[in-house]
Amino acid sequence: MRLVENGDAELGILNQDAAPDCDCEFLKEQTLRAVLPKSYPFSSDLNALNLAELTKYPYILLEEGLHSESLSQFKSAGLKPHIKMRLHDSFSTLLMVEQGLGYTIMPVDQALDDHHQIRILPTSPIITRKIGILSKNEILMTSAAEKFKKFVKKHAQELN
Repeated sequence: MRLVENGDAELGILNQDAAPDCDCEFLKEQTLRAVLPKSYPFSSDLNALNLAELTKYPYILLEEGLHSESLSQFKSAGLKPHIKMRLHDSFSTLLMVEQGLGYTIMPVDQALDDHHQIRILPTSPIITRKIGILSKNEILMTSAAEKFKKFVKKHAQELN
């Protein structure tokens, strides 16, 4: 956000929940899911994982900025997850989960569990975040930035 405001970047894609006062355009709402090692003892026909149940296991927190939707959801439910580690890279987080070191909550494609030794389940309550695009004054934008912004807005719903 600061990069766009300072003029160092023409566009920024951000979590609108983390910047509620930001004047950006809404793109889509993204659902976060629980990502678990296959070894966790949850039934395969389970529709969703209750957050209270997850607090019994080590949590690998994927830090993506100043605001964490999952931590906010735990807090609003009066729960405290057992944070084992904090990582800034989604691939590393998936590898840690795959090794059985804990679970995480992140935006993931359901097909991902075909490629890793993980299970992906929705949470209860459902955790979402709003994704928006911030741009500087359109009069000052380059034509490439304008075209990219239009492309992102047109295809936002297809993105994970």
